[in-house]
Amino acid sequence: MLEMFEEMNEFLVKKGMKDKVNVKFIDVMEDDLTGYENEVDILNQGYPLPITFIEKQAAFAGKVDNQKLYSILKRF
Repeated sequence: MLEMFEEMNEFLVKKGMKDKVNVKFIDVMEDDLTGYENEVDILNQGYPLPITFIEKQAAFAGKVDNQKLYSILKRF
């Protein structure tokens, strides 16, 4: 999962989004999920990992299409 996150982050940097978005990888098996109650609720619904959230809303479940993600983020 971390590798997919790094690829996505590199893609966003190349697209000039580095200073426009804040991205964070959370390992749901290792990290403390305190403060992520909404995200835990989504996880408990059984969606495939990774789950990508934008503005606290689930946007993608499973592998992320970087171009689609970029199209969404550039609207903000």
